[in-house]
Amino acid sequence: MVTRVVASLVLALLAVPIGPTISVLAAGPATKSQENTILATPTLIREIQFMLLTVGIDPGPIDGNAQQRTKRAALIFQERNGLGAFVLEQQRPRDETGGDTAQRPEVPDWKETLAQYDADHDGRISLAESPMKNPTTFMEADLNHDGYLDERDWNFYRARKTSQNNVVAIRGGGHGDVTSTHVLWRYRKAVPNVPSPLLYKGVMYLMKEGGIFTSVNPKNGEIYKQARLTGALGQYWSSPVATDGKIYVASEDGKVTVISAGEEWEIIAINEFDEDIFATPAIAGESIYIRTRGTLYRFGR
Repeated sequence: MVTRVVASLVLALLAVPIGPTISVLAAGPATKSQENTILATPTLIREIQFMLLTVGIDPGPIDGNAQQRTKRAALIFQERNGLGAFVLEQQRPRDETGGDTAQRPEVPDWKETLAQYDADHDGRISLAESPMKNPTTFMEADLNHDGYLDERDWNFYRARKTSQNNVVAIRGGGHGDVTSTHVLWRYRKAVPNVPSPLLYKGVMYLMKEGGIFTSVNPKNGEIYKQARLTGALGQYWSSPVATDGKIYVASEDGKVTVISAGEEWEIIAINEFDEDIFATPAIAGESIYIRTRGTLYRFGR
C-alpha cells in the first residue's frame, strides 16, 4: 500500500509541474522563496486524499477539492518521504465567460461554426462536435435542453463568451440612451470576475484573482497604484471590506491580507487560516467575522 501511495503522489506531484511559478495565476519570474506549483484534476485530488488517509495523514474531506488541509497533508507526506516541496493546486476550466480587453476571445459566427464543427451536416452542433472545453458550458448554452446547439443557442453562447469586463462610472439622471452623455469613464484592465469593488474614503479598490490589487480614482478612472499582494497570490471570491483605515481581503487558499487604505496602499500583514475562504468578511461594530470552509472566527478588541 505504501508503494502505491508513493507512486501515486510522486506521479501527481512531480509528473506535471508547471515550473517554479509563484502560483497558477501569477506571472513574472520566481524567487528562491517561491514554491513549485502543480495542477491536478478533482479526480486526481480525490485519489491523493484517499491515499493520504490510508497512511495516517488527514487530508480533510475526500471531495476532490485542493483545500488547505489537503495541501498541508501532501506537503507533510513529501517531507516525510524526502520529496520536493510541490504545492497542490486545483485545475480549473479555462472556458470562461468574457474577459479583459487583452483577453477577449474571438468566437466565430454560426455559419463559420457549422462549417468547422458540424461533422454530420445536420445543421446543429452536438456535445461531441462542440469546441467547448467544459460540458457544463455546453449545457448552459443549450437553451431548450435538447442536447444540441442551434443558431439561437450559439448566438447566446457567443454573446456571453465575447462579453467585456469593465467598470463603468455613470452620471445619474437623464432619459433614454445616455451612453454618449452620461458615461464618465470605463476601466477594462484587471477587472475582478467575482469580488465587488470597494469605495472607501474617496478611493475605489479592485481585487482580482492572481492577487492583483488596484486603487482607482473614482472621479476619472485613473489608476493610483496596481500591484500583486506578495504572499497572497491565488483565487479570490470574497469582496474587500474596510474599517478603521484598513482594508481586508481574503483569498480562497485562506490568506487574509490587511492593507492600509489610501491611494498608495501598502500591505500591513498577511494572516493564514487553516481552511479555504469563499465568503466575504463581515464587519459589525468593532468586530470582524471571517468564515472559512468549516469555522466562523470573530476578531475584536
